[in-house]
Amino acid sequence: RAMPPRKKKATSSAAKSLRTPNSTAKDEDVTMDDAQEARSSDVADALFILARELEDSGDVLGALKAYETIIENSKTRAKCLPIDEARARVKAAGLLLRWTDNATRAKTHLEATQVLLKPLKRCEELKCLGLSLLGRTYKIMGSDYRKQRYNATQRGLVVAIGMRERSPDDAIWTMWTFHYYLEHADASLAEEDYSACESFLDAGMKVVRSIHGEHGSRMEVLFTVAQLQRALIQRASGVEPARVLAAAKNADDAMSRMLAENEAAEDTARLRFHYAVIRTLAKLLEGDALSATNDRQKLRGLMREVEQSSEAAYTWLPDPAAFALCKILMAEVCRPAGKLGDALSDLTEAKEIIDGELLTLGVLPQGGNAPKTEMGESEEDERLWVTCEDEMQLRVANDCQPYLILRVMCLESIVAVALTSCKYTVALDVCCQLTDMIETYPQTLSLVASHVDMTVGHTLHSLGKFQQASVRFMSASAKAATPSWRDVGTCCAALSILCIDEESSQSRALDIVNPVIRMHEATLTQVGKKDKVVKDPNTSSPSVADQALALFVAGYALLQQSNIDEAKARLGRALKMAHGYSGNNQLVSMSLRLIAGIVIETTKTDISQSLDMVQSSFTLSKAQEDLPSQLASLVDLIKIHEIQEQQGLAEEGQTAVLVDYEVRKRNQYEDKFTALSADEEAIERLERLIDNPNKL
Repeated sequence: RAMPPRKKKATSSAAKSLRTPNSTAKDEDVTMDDAQEARSSDVADALFILARELEDSGDVLGALKAYETIIENSKTRAKCLPIDEARARVKAAGLLLRWTDNATRAKTHLEATQVLLKPLKRCEELKCLGLSLLGRTYKIMGSDYRKQRYNATQRGLVVAIGMRERSPDDAIWTMWTFHYYLEHADASLAEEDYSACESFLDAGMKVVRSIHGEHGSRMEVLFTVAQLQRALIQRASGVEPARVLAAAKNADDAMSRMLAENEAAEDTARLRFHYAVIRTLAKLLEGDALSATNDRQKLRGLMREVEQSSEAAYTWLPDPAAFALCKILMAEVCRPAGKLGDALSDLTEAKEIIDGELLTLGVLPQGGNAPKTEMGESEEDERLWVTCEDEMQLRVANDCQPYLILRVMCLESIVAVALTSCKYTVALDVCCQLTDMIETYPQTLSLVASHVDMTVGHTLHSLGKFQQASVRFMSASAKAATPSWRDVGTCCAALSILCIDEESSQSRALDIVNPVIRMHEATLTQVGKKDKVVKDPNTSSPSVADQALALFVAGYALLQQSNIDEAKARLGRALKMAHGYSGNNQLVSMSLRLIAGIVIETTKTDISQSLDMVQSSFTLSKAQEDLPSQLASLVDLIKIHEIQEQQGLAEEGQTAVLVDYEVRKRNQYEDKFTALSADEEAIERLERLIDNPNKL
């Protein structure tokens, strides 16, 4: 309302005496407000001190109650200042995220904090901390909150950049800027916005270089390794240009510069380990396992350094998850080369780490009944077990997902080792474990469901169930999360179809695998390097291992169609790639044997080259206990020696020795199937895998 015009002030002593009581009342009101505010501030300070002491003593619940009391006081007449309430909410949210599954309550505190802080000045650091925790909370709450997480990290980045511009010499704002560039890049990656992720990481690198110039630093390595991870994920998704080779070179250069600074080894142990794991992973994704041959020993040494280091961990993976991933990669480096004992040792250690962490989290990886409470445990000590996806709280779901995915990867590799060495009962057992996992946690493991189908398909194929195997492989191809895995599933399906004894098998197999080969060749032709391994900085080539597999399947199908020349050309290319890059001795052995068979049929006068190839094939298959390949090589060796005896080039009796050896090996192989058919448990597992092809 409009106020009436004020009268001229009275100057008489009476007027002054009439005005004095009112003025005194107002002064007393102000004094009382100040006193109340001071008392509220004192109460809040005391509660903060109490909460900190309780937290230090391990009484998390008591600390939470202290913070909640500050928050509740804000709603009474003795309410605390907004800054105190905001601090209490951030502290309470931090405890909730660290020690409980109550991410929803933490979200409520943190969202309220942003409302409280919006009109306040000089509380930017609290804003940054609150937004960081809020982004983390949204991440825990899953894919439904990806957009909210992106927005929270964006707001935090704006605050951090603004404060760094105002206070460029304050290191804390530089660190917050780095933090938010990395967090925002990760949030962009979750949105599959690879361009934005790359841009944020590049912007972070500019800040690093503005500080350190040409000198190496840990932060430069961290940003370049993050960029390499982005490139690998982008390449796997089939989105170009991923610039993998450029990212790998930048990471290598950054590591060299950092090492040149001679920082203490224990201060860089985790970073060097992170870098080494990602570089090994990059080589395996490229299909170039041979270049990672020396990585196994290096990774083992770096793991020991990390275990002994007092360096604070940073956000990547928890140490146990990183160690398990490392051991799986170490196994995948030596497994294709036939070093199955070393591979199985690494995989066993990885599985023990994973199962130990899942036990700590209270998650049963294959579901089932919760363990019974041990004698002497009280009801308070009895823990809650997660036996299915519906029982997962948000925090547990977020924490256990890496371990469940790693467990699938680990079991997948264990099956590969078992099948190569003809341990079929082991393979069936592990396949059923994988089936249990995917049936128990279908949403959590949706990204690796195709790997379970693929593993079951390999097992069925090895046991002669080619039709059922082809169904599994096609299912794996349909569910594949990446183009590379889709191609592998397609090629494996074609190989199983090829093994079905039908007139149309060869043409069906070629119809399936030829589009894969054409796609590979089109990609290679675009960069002008057809039939060669591509090293292009912008556009990625298909994995060398994928190319070799597709060429082998097509060559084998053409051979069965009696298209000898084309079959030999494709098998030769597959052999070159498998021998020179992927280090897949099983594929090398089979390619050598098939090419040797072509030479035997086409040139019977000079078969010394064929003999060398078949002998090499047999040696490779024997080293990895691959009985089927050994038998196939022995059949070809017997054929070659028979030809040589006819030509007078071989000593009499050598063929008979080989025939006797082949009979013993065949009996050994058949004994495995006899034992398998007598194992009721194994038969039940096989029937389960056959009867439920679409359940995964």
